[in-house]
Amino acid sequence: MDDHVTIADFADGLSREDLVEILSIAEASATCENEGDMTGLVRRFSALLGFEYAFGMYMRSSYDSRHPLHAFNISNPEEWLSEYHSKGYVMHDPVGQEIQRRLAGSETFGAISWAPFEVNLGPIESEILARRKSYGLNFGLSTFCNLGQQQSALLISFSSATSVPDDRTTVLCRAAMPHLTRARKRLELREKVGRLTRQELQVAGWLIEGKTNWEIAHILEVTESTVKFHVANILKKLEAPNRQNAVSILIAERFLT
Repeated sequence: MDDHVTIADFADGLSREDLVEILSIAEASATCENEGDMTGLVRRFSALLGFEYAFGMYMRSSYDSRHPLHAFNISNPEEWLSEYHSKGYVMHDPVGQEIQRRLAGSETFGAISWAPFEVNLGPIESEILARRKSYGLNFGLSTFCNLGQQQSALLISFSSATSVPDDRTTVLCRAAMPHLTRARKRLELREKVGRLTRQELQVAGWLIEGKTNWEIAHILEVTESTVKFHVANILKKLEAPNRQNAVSILIAERFLT
Protein backbone atom coordinates (compact mmCIF):
# COMPACT_ATOMS: atom_id res chain seq x y z
CA MET A 1 0.00 0.00 0.00
CA ASP A 2 1.12 3.56 -0.71
CA ASP A 3 2.19 5.10 2.60
CA HIS A 4 1.22 8.54 1.23
CA VAL A 5 -2.43 7.54 0.81
CA THR A 6 -4.56 8.84 3.68
CA ILE A 7 -8.15 8.31 4.73
CA ALA A 8 -8.92 11.78 3.36
CA ASP A 9 -8.30 10.36 -0.12
CA PHE A 10 -11.47 8.28 0.28
CA ALA A 11 -13.72 11.16 1.38
CA ASP A 12 -15.63 11.33 -1.91
CA GLY A 13 -16.72 7.71 -1.66
CA LEU A 14 -17.88 7.70 1.96
CA SER A 15 -20.46 9.40 4.14
CA ARG A 16 -19.46 11.60 7.06
CA GLU A 17 -20.47 8.82 9.45
CA ASP A 18 -18.31 6.32 7.56
CA LEU A 19 -15.31 8.65 7.68
CA VAL A 20 -15.69 9.28 11.40
CA GLU A 21 -15.80 5.55 12.14
CA ILE A 22 -12.90 4.74 9.83
CA LEU A 23 -10.80 7.44 11.49
CA SER A 24 -11.70 6.00 14.87
CA ILE A 25 -10.71 2.50 13.76
CA ALA A 26 -7.41 3.86 12.37
CA GLU A 27 -6.64 5.59 15.67
CA ALA A 28 -7.50 2.45 17.64
CA SER A 29 -5.30 0.38 15.30
CA ALA A 30 -2.31 2.58 16.15
CA THR A 31 -2.67 1.70 19.85
CA CYS A 32 -3.71 -1.96 19.50
CA GLU A 33 -2.11 -3.76 22.46
CA ASN A 34 -3.30 -7.37 22.35
CA GLU A 35 -5.38 -10.01 20.58
CA GLY A 36 -8.53 -8.82 22.32
CA ASP A 37 -8.00 -5.34 20.91
CA MET A 38 -7.43 -6.80 17.44
CA THR A 39 -10.60 -8.87 17.61
CA GLY A 40 -12.52 -5.80 18.70
CA LEU A 41 -11.17 -3.79 15.76
CA VAL A 42 -12.23 -6.41 13.22
CA ARG A 43 -15.66 -6.68 14.85
CA ARG A 44 -16.09 -2.90 14.61
CA PHE A 45 -15.07 -2.91 10.98
CA SER A 46 -17.35 -5.85 10.22
CA ALA A 47 -20.27 -3.95 11.77
CA LEU A 48 -19.41 -0.85 9.71
CA LEU A 49 -19.50 -2.95 6.55
CA GLY A 50 -22.81 -4.47 7.61
CA PHE A 51 -21.63 -8.09 7.81
CA GLU A 52 -22.34 -10.48 10.67
CA TYR A 53 -19.46 -12.87 10.07
CA ALA A 54 -15.71 -12.38 9.85
CA PHE A 55 -12.74 -14.71 9.55
CA GLY A 56 -9.11 -13.70 9.11
CA MET A 57 -5.72 -15.03 8.12
CA TYR A 58 -2.35 -13.42 8.72
CA MET A 59 0.99 -14.13 7.08
CA ARG A 60 4.11 -12.95 8.88
CA SER A 61 5.93 -12.25 5.62
CA SER A 62 4.41 -11.03 2.39
CA TYR A 63 2.81 -13.79 0.36
CA ASP A 64 5.09 -16.76 -0.13
CA SER A 65 4.00 -20.38 -0.26
CA ARG A 66 6.83 -21.26 2.15
CA HIS A 67 5.28 -19.20 4.94
CA PRO A 68 2.28 -20.55 6.89
CA LEU A 69 -0.98 -18.71 7.24
CA HIS A 70 -2.16 -18.06 10.79
CA ALA A 71 -5.95 -18.18 10.97
CA PHE A 72 -8.12 -16.39 13.50
CA ASN A 73 -11.88 -16.60 13.76
CA ILE A 74 -13.89 -13.55 14.73
CA SER A 75 -17.50 -14.59 14.32
CA ASN A 76 -17.83 -17.33 11.70
CA PRO A 77 -19.77 -20.45 12.77
CA GLU A 78 -17.17 -22.85 14.15
CA GLU A 79 -19.06 -25.80 12.65
CA TRP A 80 -18.65 -24.32 9.17
CA LEU A 81 -14.94 -23.71 9.64
CA SER A 82 -14.46 -27.26 10.89
CA GLU A 83 -16.32 -28.67 7.88
CA TYR A 84 -14.50 -26.33 5.48
CA HIS A 85 -11.10 -27.63 6.56
CA SER A 86 -11.94 -31.26 7.32
CA LYS A 87 -13.51 -31.80 3.88
CA GLY A 88 -10.67 -30.07 2.06
CA TYR A 89 -12.85 -27.28 0.70
CA VAL A 90 -9.95 -24.89 1.14
CA MET A 91 -8.20 -26.56 -1.82
CA HIS A 92 -11.16 -26.00 -4.15
CA ASP A 93 -12.54 -22.64 -3.08
CA PRO A 94 -12.39 -20.43 -6.22
CA VAL A 95 -12.25 -17.22 -4.15
CA GLY A 96 -9.32 -18.58 -2.17
CA GLN A 97 -7.53 -19.54 -5.37
CA GLU A 98 -8.05 -16.04 -6.77
CA ILE A 99 -6.66 -14.46 -3.61
CA GLN A 100 -3.56 -16.67 -3.77
CA ARG A 101 -3.05 -15.70 -7.42
CA ARG A 102 -3.23 -11.99 -6.62
CA LEU A 103 -0.98 -12.20 -3.58
CA ALA A 104 1.55 -14.27 -5.49
CA GLY A 105 1.51 -11.51 -8.09
CA SER A 106 2.51 -8.98 -5.42
CA GLU A 107 -0.79 -7.10 -5.45
CA THR A 108 -0.94 -4.83 -2.41
CA PHE A 109 -4.70 -4.64 -2.02
CA GLY A 110 -7.77 -6.55 -3.08
CA ALA A 111 -11.49 -6.58 -2.28
CA ILE A 112 -13.07 -9.57 -3.98
CA SER A 113 -16.83 -10.09 -4.00
CA TRP A 114 -17.78 -13.75 -3.90
CA ALA A 115 -20.69 -13.38 -6.35
CA PRO A 116 -18.71 -13.54 -9.64
CA PHE A 117 -17.19 -16.85 -8.51
CA GLU A 118 -20.58 -18.49 -7.95
CA VAL A 119 -21.32 -19.21 -11.62
CA ASN A 120 -20.20 -22.08 -13.87
CA LEU A 121 -19.15 -24.13 -10.85
CA GLY A 122 -18.01 -27.73 -10.87
CA PRO A 123 -19.52 -30.35 -8.52
CA ILE A 124 -17.23 -29.71 -5.53
CA GLU A 125 -17.39 -25.92 -5.90
CA SER A 126 -21.19 -26.15 -6.00
CA GLU A 127 -21.08 -28.28 -2.85
CA ILE A 128 -18.93 -25.66 -1.12
CA LEU A 129 -21.39 -22.92 -2.07
CA ALA A 130 -24.41 -24.92 -0.89
CA ARG A 131 -22.80 -25.87 2.42
CA ARG A 132 -21.59 -22.30 3.05
CA LYS A 133 -25.08 -20.93 2.48
CA SER A 134 -26.56 -23.56 4.78
CA TYR A 135 -24.74 -21.75 7.62
CA GLY A 136 -26.16 -18.36 6.60
CA LEU A 137 -23.07 -17.09 4.79
CA ASN A 138 -25.05 -16.12 1.70
CA PHE A 139 -23.08 -13.10 0.53
CA GLY A 140 -19.49 -12.14 1.11
CA LEU A 141 -16.31 -10.36 0.29
CA SER A 142 -12.66 -11.21 0.94
CA THR A 143 -10.21 -8.35 1.29
CA PHE A 144 -6.45 -8.37 1.72
CA CYS A 145 -3.61 -5.96 2.31
CA ASN A 146 -0.01 -6.91 1.50
CA LEU A 147 2.52 -4.54 3.09
CA GLY A 148 5.28 -5.72 0.79
CA GLN A 149 8.40 -7.85 0.75
CA GLN A 150 9.58 -8.94 4.20
CA GLN A 151 6.52 -7.30 5.70
CA SER A 152 3.19 -9.06 6.20
CA ALA A 153 -0.17 -9.77 4.63
CA LEU A 154 -3.61 -9.76 6.24
CA LEU A 155 -6.71 -11.35 4.73
CA ILE A 156 -10.22 -11.00 6.15
CA SER A 157 -13.37 -12.57 4.74
CA PHE A 158 -16.66 -10.92 5.66
CA SER A 159 -20.03 -12.52 5.03
CA SER A 160 -23.70 -12.02 5.74
CA ALA A 161 -27.11 -13.61 5.41
CA THR A 162 -28.53 -10.44 3.87
CA SER A 163 -25.90 -7.72 3.19
CA VAL A 164 -24.43 -7.64 -0.32
CA PRO A 165 -20.99 -6.09 -1.01
CA ASP A 166 -21.06 -2.89 -3.04
CA ASP A 167 -18.76 -0.03 -4.06
CA ARG A 168 -18.91 1.45 -0.56
CA THR A 169 -17.66 -1.84 0.85
CA THR A 170 -14.59 -1.75 -1.39
CA VAL A 171 -13.80 1.87 -0.51
CA LEU A 172 -14.08 1.13 3.20
CA CYS A 173 -11.79 -1.89 2.86
CA ARG A 174 -9.19 0.14 0.98
CA ALA A 175 -9.29 2.81 3.70
CA ALA A 176 -9.13 0.46 6.71
CA MET A 177 -7.09 -2.59 5.73
CA PRO A 178 -3.61 -0.94 5.86
CA HIS A 179 -4.29 0.16 9.45
CA LEU A 180 -5.60 -3.26 10.49
CA THR A 181 -2.64 -4.98 8.82
CA ARG A 182 -0.12 -2.78 10.63
CA ALA A 183 -1.92 -3.44 13.91
CA ARG A 184 -1.68 -7.19 13.29
CA LYS A 185 2.01 -6.86 12.40
CA ARG A 186 2.67 -4.81 15.55
CA LEU A 187 1.21 -7.57 17.73
CA GLU A 188 3.34 -10.21 16.00
CA LEU A 189 6.52 -8.15 16.45
CA ARG A 190 5.65 -7.42 20.06
CA GLU A 191 5.14 -11.13 20.70
CA LYS A 192 8.57 -11.94 19.26
CA VAL A 193 10.43 -9.21 21.17
CA GLY A 194 8.49 -10.11 24.32
CA ARG A 195 10.26 -13.49 24.35
CA LEU A 196 13.61 -11.86 25.09
CA THR A 197 15.05 -11.88 28.60
CA ARG A 198 16.33 -8.73 30.32
CA GLN A 199 19.92 -9.59 29.38
CA GLU A 200 18.95 -10.31 25.79
CA LEU A 201 17.12 -6.98 25.58
CA GLN A 202 20.27 -5.23 26.74
CA VAL A 203 22.28 -6.92 24.01
CA ALA A 204 19.50 -6.25 21.48
CA GLY A 205 19.63 -2.54 22.26
CA TRP A 206 23.32 -2.43 21.36
CA LEU A 207 22.73 -4.52 18.24
CA ILE A 208 20.41 -1.78 17.03
CA GLU A 209 23.21 0.71 17.62
CA GLY A 210 25.45 -1.33 15.33
CA LYS A 211 27.88 -2.49 18.00
CA THR A 212 30.01 -5.59 17.45
CA ASN A 213 30.04 -8.52 19.87
CA TRP A 214 33.42 -7.34 21.16
CA GLU A 215 32.10 -3.81 21.77
CA ILE A 216 28.95 -5.08 23.48
CA ALA A 217 31.04 -7.32 25.72
CA HIS A 218 33.10 -4.37 26.89
CA ILE A 219 30.05 -2.14 27.38
CA LEU A 220 28.23 -4.78 29.46
CA GLU A 221 31.44 -6.02 31.12
CA VAL A 222 30.88 -9.64 30.13
CA THR A 223 32.83 -12.06 27.95
CA GLU A 224 32.47 -12.03 24.19
CA SER A 225 31.29 -15.65 24.32
CA THR A 226 28.44 -14.55 26.60
CA VAL A 227 27.41 -11.93 24.06
CA LYS A 228 27.55 -14.52 21.28
CA PHE A 229 25.33 -16.79 23.38
CA HIS A 230 22.77 -14.00 23.86
CA VAL A 231 22.87 -13.05 20.16
CA ALA A 232 22.19 -16.67 19.18
CA ASN A 233 19.19 -16.74 21.52
CA ILE A 234 17.94 -13.43 20.12
CA LEU A 235 18.07 -14.77 16.55
CA LYS A 236 16.23 -17.92 17.60
CA LYS A 237 13.48 -16.11 19.52
CA LEU A 238 12.96 -13.51 16.81
CA GLU A 239 12.92 -16.26 14.17
CA ALA A 240 15.59 -14.26 12.34
CA PRO A 241 18.00 -15.99 9.92
CA ASN A 242 20.81 -13.53 10.61
CA ARG A 243 21.91 -10.54 12.67
CA GLN A 244 20.74 -7.98 10.08
CA ASN A 245 17.25 -9.44 9.97
CA ALA A 246 17.08 -9.46 13.78
CA VAL A 247 18.03 -5.78 13.88
CA SER A 248 15.31 -5.03 11.30
CA ILE A 249 12.73 -6.75 13.51
CA LEU A 250 13.90 -4.91 16.61
CA ILE A 251 13.83 -1.53 14.86
CA ALA A 252 10.38 -2.23 13.41
CA GLU A 253 9.01 -3.20 16.82
CA ARG A 254 10.49 -0.07 18.39
CA PHE A 255 9.06 2.09 15.57
CA LEU A 256 5.60 0.54 15.64
CA THR A 257 5.21 0.49 19.42
